[in-house]
Amino acid sequence: MSEICNSSVLQAEDAIRLPSCVNNLGEYLTSTSDNIREAGGNAVTAFAFSSLEQYIPYYLMQAARIVVGGSKSITMNGIESLDRTGSVLYRDLKGATSFENSFWDEDAAANC
Repeated sequence: MSEICNSSVLQAEDAIRLPSCVNNLGEYLTSTSDNIREAGGNAVTAFAFSSLEQYIPYYLMQAARIVVGGSKSITMNGIESLDRTGSVLYRDLKGATSFENSFWDEDAAANC
């Protein structure tokens, strides 16, 4: 996720784009979920992924603070890119945790 802070889409003036690393991270979440589920079972995987939904918005807020505090600037398109990045990562995380004995807390996700 550190690649998001270094992405040029946060400084884009012309369009709203997602950082290329977002799709890679979604694939990583899915494959990690599959690997943990295969090795440790559904309960272990559900526990391992249970708190990730709170870290996505926290990290994206920190990414904006890091970019603004540094020598780079962030545009309104960059802020919209971070918002869309959060939506995509939530969707991918929800897909990675949608299996038997797991849960997705819609209220907790909305509050985050």
